[in-house]
Amino acid sequence: MNVTGVTGDLAGATSPDDLLLPYRGASPRQALRRFRRRALRFGGRSSRSEYWWIIGIVVAVEGLLALIAWPLQAAAVRWIVANQKVADV
Repeated sequence: MNVTGVTGDLAGATSPDDLLLPYRGASPRQALRRFRRRALRFGGRSSRSEYWWIIGIVVAVEGLLALIAWPLQAAAVRWIVANQKVADV
């Protein structure tokens, strides 16, 4: 038993290169690296820090893409409305 009272697989990895166990206290770079290396493995576990860093990165990227796409979409709608042909009735 270690200091925290956790033994076995719950103790976590001691190295970021050990992909079989969760790595507690991962930095954003370590979390992203571990995520890329384990993306298609649907078994195993991740630590809370790994999970939340990936969620934060995904939300930030989606937010940036939305900020870029929104003005482009608005410009496209304005162009379509300005250039539409009026149908003869």
